[in-house]
Amino acid sequence: MRPRPSLGLLLCSMLLLFASRAGAETDWFASLYTNEGVELRADERVFALYALLNGMGYDEAPIIRTAPVPAREMHVVRLKVRSAVRMTAADEEKLNAFFNAHPKPAEAYGRYALALKGPAGFERTSAAAADLKGFEALLAEGFGKQKLAELFTSVQDEYRSALKGYHGVVDAPVGAVRRLLKMKEDEAPRVVLVVNLLDGQGKSYSALSGDELWVVVGPSKMPDLFAVARELARARIEPLAAARAPDLESAALITETLTRAVASAALAMPDAEIDAQGQRDGFPQLREWVRQVEAFSKGDKALDSFVSEAVPMLQKEAGKELPATVKKPSKAK
Repeated sequence: MRPRPSLGLLLCSMLLLFASRAGAETDWFASLYTNEGVELRADERVFALYALLNGMGYDEAPIIRTAPVPAREMHVVRLKVRSAVRMTAADEEKLNAFFNAHPKPAEAYGRYALALKGPAGFERTSAAAADLKGFEALLAEGFGKQKLAELFTSVQDEYRSALKGYHGVVDAPVGAVRRLLKMKEDEAPRVVLVVNLLDGQGKSYSALSGDELWVVVGPSKMPDLFAVARELARARIEPLAAARAPDLESAALITETLTRAVASAALAMPDAEIDAQGQRDGFPQLREWVRQVEAFSKGDKALDSFVSEAVPMLQKEAGKELPATVKKPSKAK
């Protein structure tokens, strides 16, 4: 008589089967976790979006040569993807029609993609904004036609190399931001860091979804820890600034000043580096606000009170033209 399998063996087999299916649905092979629970991802939704954008001519990247033929510095993975994606005239016409009707920055499309379910269906979720509704169908169509699943798999080594660069160093600035803003150890949001090798160097944006903050960063020679720290600070500061500032431009400038100050403090940047960054990006008082943030972190004041007190001090600056590094805000997000 054949022996019956033990209950433990059956349970183990079921768990392995479940894990394999879940992994297939969430491209687990493109994900790493740090000791403090920061998730590092090569997200297939972001990859699919930017593969199509690059196929349409998206060339946001540092200019490294202007003559005789302009050239931009792009990651080797991006160059590979640009060569592999081949749009037909009909494909381009469909995408151009949508872009003409929805002329939003690439990061707006990135946030929308992050609110969709994973490939290959790209179905909408309740978190997907209404302003780009319909793009998910074009994304799904392009994903299939351009064989982006296979292309994504072919560049996993390069993505994992980029992710590993953050693995041992990202916990410290994330923890520092939490301490500076007086957040509890396990307080939301949890950071999910997405490396996007198909964008330009220095590009970054974030999307808050429930208890998770998705931070998307472009390629960089060194891990862009400043961007990660700034986006985590933005998740807490931006809503407070929006509620207390008299107008959108004031709120944008207050948010940018304070989040840059928090990120600078979190990274313990030298004064000379803070001053150089402030002058370059249009924030000449940045070092003073780093001091304000450090003083706040050691006191008893709540964050909403700190932001409220910062509003009148920064309002005079808000009356001027916004720095080029700050995008003019719009009511529609």
